[in-house]
Amino acid sequence: MRFVIESDLMRALAVAFLATAAGYPGACFLRTVVSRKLRFIFVAVLAGILLTPLLLTGYAYYTHLPALTARTFWLVSVYMGILVLKYLPVGTFILCLNQYSNTRASDFIFHSIKPGWKTTLTYLFKNWRASFLASAAVIFLLAFNEFELASLMTVPTWTVTIFEMQAGGYPLLDSFRGLLKPFLIQLLPLCVLLGIAWKWAAGQAVVAEESLKPLQPWQWIPTIVAFFGVTFIPLGMTTLSAVGGFREVLRNFALGSDILFSVGVSVMVSLLTLCLLSQV
Repeated sequence: MRFVIESDLMRALAVAFLATAAGYPGACFLRTVVSRKLRFIFVAVLAGILLTPLLLTGYAYYTHLPALTARTFWLVSVYMGILVLKYLPVGTFILCLNQYSNTRASDFIFHSIKPGWKTTLTYLFKNWRASFLASAAVIFLLAFNEFELASLMTVPTWTVTIFEMQAGGYPLLDSFRGLLKPFLIQLLPLCVLLGIAWKWAAGQAVVAEESLKPLQPWQWIPTIVAFFGVTFIPLGMTTLSAVGGFREVLRNFALGSDILFSVGVSVMVSLLTLCLLSQV
Protein backbone atom coordinates (compact mmCIF):
# COMPACT_ATOMS: atom_id res chain seq x y z
CA MET A 1 0.00 0.00 0.00
CA ARG A 2 2.90 2.33 0.77
CA PHE A 3 4.43 1.93 -2.71
CA VAL A 4 1.02 2.44 -4.30
CA ILE A 5 0.48 5.70 -2.40
CA GLU A 6 3.91 7.03 -3.36
CA SER A 7 3.47 6.17 -7.04
CA ASP A 8 -0.04 7.69 -7.01
CA LEU A 9 1.36 10.87 -5.49
CA MET A 10 4.06 11.22 -8.14
CA ARG A 11 1.64 10.47 -10.98
CA ALA A 12 -0.94 12.94 -9.70
CA LEU A 13 1.69 15.68 -9.34
CA ALA A 14 2.97 15.04 -12.87
CA VAL A 15 -0.55 15.03 -14.32
CA ALA A 16 -1.46 18.22 -12.42
CA PHE A 17 1.45 20.28 -13.71
CA LEU A 18 1.44 18.83 -17.24
CA ALA A 19 -2.31 19.39 -17.66
CA THR A 20 -2.03 22.92 -16.28
CA ALA A 21 0.86 23.75 -18.59
CA ALA A 22 -0.99 22.22 -21.57
CA GLY A 23 -4.09 24.26 -20.73
CA TYR A 24 -2.24 27.57 -20.64
CA PRO A 25 -2.25 28.20 -24.44
CA GLY A 26 -6.01 27.64 -24.51
CA ALA A 27 -6.46 30.09 -21.64
CA CYS A 28 -4.43 32.69 -23.55
CA PHE A 29 -6.67 32.12 -26.57
CA LEU A 30 -9.88 32.56 -24.56
CA ARG A 31 -8.58 35.73 -22.93
CA THR A 32 -7.56 37.35 -26.21
CA VAL A 33 -10.05 36.08 -28.81
CA VAL A 34 -12.52 38.69 -29.98
CA SER A 35 -14.84 36.61 -32.16
CA ARG A 36 -17.75 35.17 -30.19
CA LYS A 37 -18.11 32.40 -32.73
CA LEU A 38 -14.53 31.23 -32.26
CA ARG A 39 -14.90 31.46 -28.49
CA PHE A 40 -18.09 29.39 -28.59
CA ILE A 41 -16.47 26.72 -30.78
CA PHE A 42 -13.42 26.55 -28.54
CA VAL A 43 -15.50 26.26 -25.37
CA ALA A 44 -17.65 23.59 -27.04
CA VAL A 45 -14.53 21.56 -27.85
CA LEU A 46 -13.34 21.88 -24.24
CA ALA A 47 -16.77 20.85 -22.97
CA GLY A 48 -16.75 17.84 -25.30
CA ILE A 49 -13.45 16.70 -23.80
CA LEU A 50 -14.77 17.11 -20.25
CA LEU A 51 -18.05 15.31 -20.98
CA THR A 52 -16.40 12.32 -22.66
CA PRO A 53 -16.51 9.42 -20.16
CA LEU A 54 -13.12 8.13 -19.11
CA LEU A 55 -14.43 4.60 -19.49
CA LEU A 56 -15.03 5.21 -23.20
CA THR A 57 -11.52 6.53 -23.74
CA GLY A 58 -9.86 3.85 -21.65
CA TYR A 59 -11.87 1.03 -23.21
CA ALA A 60 -10.94 2.13 -26.74
CA TYR A 61 -7.19 2.24 -26.11
CA TYR A 62 -7.00 -0.73 -23.75
CA THR A 63 -9.01 -2.98 -26.06
CA HIS A 64 -7.92 -1.92 -29.53
CA LEU A 65 -4.25 -1.15 -28.84
CA PRO A 66 -3.02 -4.08 -26.72
CA ALA A 67 0.61 -3.47 -27.78
CA LEU A 68 0.60 -0.12 -25.93
CA THR A 69 -0.65 -1.71 -22.71
CA ALA A 70 1.31 -4.98 -22.81
CA ARG A 71 4.07 -3.67 -20.55
CA THR A 72 3.66 -1.86 -17.26
CA PHE A 73 5.67 1.19 -18.33
CA TRP A 74 3.58 1.78 -21.45
CA LEU A 75 0.38 1.01 -19.57
CA VAL A 76 1.09 3.66 -16.93
CA SER A 77 2.28 6.10 -19.62
CA VAL A 78 -0.98 5.71 -21.59
CA TYR A 79 -2.94 6.08 -18.34
CA MET A 80 -1.16 9.30 -17.43
CA GLY A 81 -1.44 10.63 -20.97
CA ILE A 82 -5.20 10.11 -20.98
CA LEU A 83 -5.52 11.92 -17.65
CA VAL A 84 -3.41 14.86 -18.86
CA LEU A 85 -5.53 15.29 -21.98
CA LYS A 86 -8.77 14.73 -20.07
CA TYR A 87 -8.04 17.37 -17.42
CA LEU A 88 -6.53 19.92 -19.83
CA PRO A 89 -9.87 21.81 -20.07
CA VAL A 90 -9.93 22.13 -16.27
CA GLY A 91 -6.60 23.93 -16.40
CA THR A 92 -7.76 26.11 -19.28
CA PHE A 93 -10.92 27.26 -17.53
CA ILE A 94 -9.22 27.93 -14.19
CA LEU A 95 -6.32 29.80 -15.81
CA CYS A 96 -8.89 32.05 -17.50
CA LEU A 97 -9.85 33.24 -14.03
CA ASN A 98 -6.35 34.64 -13.52
CA GLN A 99 -6.51 37.82 -11.45
CA TYR A 100 -2.88 37.96 -10.37
CA SER A 101 -0.25 39.77 -12.33
CA ASN A 102 3.47 39.13 -12.26
CA THR A 103 5.08 40.89 -9.31
CA ARG A 104 8.66 42.05 -9.59
CA ALA A 105 11.10 41.45 -6.79
CA SER A 106 11.82 45.19 -6.63
CA ASP A 107 8.16 45.89 -5.90
CA PHE A 108 8.29 43.32 -3.14
CA ILE A 109 11.50 44.65 -1.59
CA PHE A 110 11.12 48.43 -1.78
CA HIS A 111 7.49 48.70 -0.77
CA SER A 112 6.71 49.16 2.90
CA ILE A 113 5.88 45.50 3.53
CA LYS A 114 6.89 43.77 6.71
CA PRO A 115 8.70 40.50 5.99
CA GLY A 116 7.06 37.34 7.22
CA TRP A 117 5.75 33.99 6.06
CA LYS A 118 2.36 35.46 5.11
CA THR A 119 3.98 38.15 3.00
CA THR A 120 6.29 35.61 1.39
CA LEU A 121 3.38 33.34 0.49
CA THR A 122 1.49 36.31 -0.94
CA TYR A 123 4.50 37.20 -3.07
CA LEU A 124 4.81 33.63 -4.32
CA PHE A 125 1.10 33.55 -5.15
CA LYS A 126 1.43 36.75 -7.14
CA ASN A 127 4.68 35.82 -8.83
CA TRP A 128 3.62 32.34 -9.89
CA ARG A 129 -0.01 33.32 -10.36
CA ALA A 130 -2.63 31.98 -8.01
CA SER A 131 -4.63 30.58 -10.89
CA PHE A 132 -1.75 28.23 -11.79
CA LEU A 133 -1.67 26.89 -8.24
CA ALA A 134 -5.44 26.59 -8.15
CA SER A 135 -5.46 24.69 -11.44
CA ALA A 136 -2.70 22.33 -10.32
CA ALA A 137 -4.46 21.72 -6.99
CA VAL A 138 -7.82 20.90 -8.59
CA ILE A 139 -6.29 18.61 -11.22
CA PHE A 140 -4.17 16.92 -8.55
CA LEU A 141 -7.28 16.09 -6.54
CA LEU A 142 -9.04 14.75 -9.65
CA ALA A 143 -6.09 12.62 -10.74
CA PHE A 144 -5.27 11.38 -7.24
CA ASN A 145 -8.85 10.18 -6.66
CA GLU A 146 -9.38 8.68 -10.14
CA PHE A 147 -10.77 5.14 -9.98
CA GLU A 148 -12.71 4.08 -13.08
CA LEU A 149 -9.91 4.33 -15.64
CA ALA A 150 -7.35 2.78 -13.28
CA SER A 151 -9.67 -0.13 -12.58
CA LEU A 152 -10.39 -0.68 -16.28
CA MET A 153 -6.73 -0.53 -17.32
CA THR A 154 -5.56 -2.54 -14.26
CA VAL A 155 -3.30 0.27 -13.06
CA PRO A 156 -2.46 -0.18 -9.35
CA THR A 157 -3.78 2.83 -7.42
CA TRP A 158 -4.83 3.39 -3.83
CA THR A 159 -8.47 3.76 -4.88
CA VAL A 160 -8.43 0.36 -6.60
CA THR A 161 -6.61 -1.16 -3.61
CA ILE A 162 -9.25 0.09 -1.16
CA PHE A 163 -12.03 -1.25 -3.40
CA GLU A 164 -10.33 -4.65 -3.66
CA MET A 165 -9.86 -4.75 0.11
CA GLN A 166 -13.58 -4.20 0.64
CA ALA A 167 -14.53 -6.69 -2.07
CA GLY A 168 -12.12 -9.23 -0.58
CA GLY A 169 -13.71 -9.07 2.84
CA TYR A 170 -10.99 -7.20 4.71
CA PRO A 171 -12.01 -5.66 8.06
CA LEU A 172 -13.46 -2.17 7.77
CA LEU A 173 -10.87 -0.85 10.22
CA ASP A 174 -8.05 -1.85 7.85
CA SER A 175 -9.75 0.06 5.04
CA PHE A 176 -10.01 3.16 7.23
CA ARG A 177 -6.32 2.87 8.06
CA GLY A 178 -5.58 2.71 4.35
CA LEU A 179 -7.58 5.89 3.81
CA LEU A 180 -5.66 7.89 6.41
CA LYS A 181 -2.56 8.59 4.32
CA PRO A 182 -4.47 9.63 1.14
CA PHE A 183 -6.64 11.91 3.29
CA LEU A 184 -3.59 13.64 4.76
CA ILE A 185 -1.99 14.02 1.32
CA GLN A 186 -5.07 15.81 -0.03
CA LEU A 187 -5.13 18.34 2.80
CA LEU A 188 -2.35 20.45 1.25
CA PRO A 189 -4.04 21.12 -2.13
CA LEU A 190 -7.31 21.72 -0.28
CA CYS A 191 -5.63 24.31 1.93
CA VAL A 192 -4.12 25.97 -1.18
CA LEU A 193 -7.56 26.19 -2.79
CA LEU A 194 -9.15 27.56 0.37
CA GLY A 195 -6.41 30.16 0.73
CA ILE A 196 -6.79 31.36 -2.85
CA ALA A 197 -10.58 31.41 -2.58
CA TRP A 198 -10.35 33.43 0.63
CA LYS A 199 -8.07 35.99 -1.02
CA TRP A 200 -10.35 36.34 -4.03
CA ALA A 201 -13.45 36.61 -1.84
CA ALA A 202 -11.77 39.21 0.35
CA GLY A 203 -10.89 41.30 -2.71
CA GLN A 204 -7.15 41.07 -2.10
CA ALA A 205 -6.34 40.06 -5.64
CA VAL A 206 -4.07 42.34 -7.58
CA VAL A 207 -5.99 42.98 -10.77
CA ALA A 208 -3.94 44.02 -13.76
CA GLU A 209 -4.95 44.24 -17.38
CA GLU A 210 -2.66 42.19 -19.59
CA SER A 211 -1.63 43.53 -22.94
CA LEU A 212 -3.59 41.66 -25.59
CA LYS A 213 -1.22 39.70 -27.79
CA PRO A 214 -2.18 38.65 -31.31
CA LEU A 215 -3.72 35.21 -31.61
CA GLN A 216 -1.30 32.44 -32.45
CA PRO A 217 -2.32 29.27 -34.34
CA TRP A 218 -0.33 27.07 -31.94
CA GLN A 219 -2.67 28.02 -29.09
CA TRP A 220 -5.21 25.59 -30.53
CA ILE A 221 -2.78 22.65 -30.76
CA PRO A 222 -2.98 21.23 -27.18
CA THR A 223 -6.77 21.42 -27.15
CA ILE A 224 -7.08 19.81 -30.59
CA VAL A 225 -4.71 17.01 -29.53
CA ALA A 226 -6.79 16.48 -26.38
CA PHE A 227 -10.04 16.42 -28.38
CA PHE A 228 -8.75 13.82 -30.81
CA GLY A 229 -7.00 11.78 -28.11
CA VAL A 230 -9.86 11.74 -25.60
CA THR A 231 -13.02 12.07 -27.68
CA PHE A 232 -12.75 11.69 -31.46
CA ILE A 233 -10.41 8.69 -31.86
CA PRO A 234 -11.87 6.60 -28.99
CA LEU A 235 -15.40 7.35 -30.18
CA GLY A 236 -14.45 6.29 -33.70
CA MET A 237 -12.89 3.05 -32.46
CA THR A 238 -15.93 2.22 -30.34
CA THR A 239 -18.37 3.10 -33.12
CA LEU A 240 -16.61 0.79 -35.58
CA SER A 241 -16.75 -2.01 -33.03
CA ALA A 242 -20.44 -1.31 -32.43
CA VAL A 243 -21.14 -1.55 -36.17
CA GLY A 244 -19.47 -4.95 -36.27
CA GLY A 245 -21.43 -6.08 -33.23
CA PHE A 246 -24.67 -4.88 -34.79
CA ARG A 247 -23.95 -7.01 -37.85
CA GLU A 248 -23.47 -10.05 -35.62
CA VAL A 249 -26.80 -9.32 -33.91
CA LEU A 250 -28.53 -9.22 -37.30
CA ARG A 251 -26.95 -12.53 -38.28
CA ASN A 252 -27.85 -14.24 -35.02
CA PHE A 253 -31.24 -12.77 -34.10
CA ALA A 254 -31.97 -15.14 -31.23
CA LEU A 255 -32.54 -12.24 -28.85
CA GLY A 256 -34.24 -10.11 -31.48
CA SER A 257 -37.61 -9.93 -29.73
CA ASP A 258 -36.03 -8.83 -26.44
CA ILE A 259 -33.91 -6.19 -28.19
CA LEU A 260 -36.88 -4.82 -30.16
CA PHE A 261 -39.00 -4.70 -27.00
CA SER A 262 -36.26 -2.76 -25.13
CA VAL A 263 -35.85 -0.32 -28.01
CA GLY A 264 -39.61 0.19 -28.25
CA VAL A 265 -39.92 0.92 -24.52
CA SER A 266 -37.01 3.39 -24.70
CA VAL A 267 -38.58 5.22 -27.66
CA MET A 268 -41.97 5.44 -25.93
CA VAL A 269 -40.43 6.77 -22.71
CA SER A 270 -38.43 9.36 -24.69
CA LEU A 271 -41.51 10.53 -26.58
CA LEU A 272 -43.52 10.75 -23.35
CA THR A 273 -40.75 12.78 -21.73
CA LEU A 274 -40.67 15.18 -24.68
CA CYS A 275 -44.44 15.63 -24.50
CA LEU A 276 -44.27 16.41 -20.80
CA LEU A 277 -41.43 18.87 -21.29
CA SER A 278 -43.31 20.63 -24.07
CA GLN A 279 -46.18 21.27 -21.65
CA VAL A 280 -43.96 22.96 -19.08
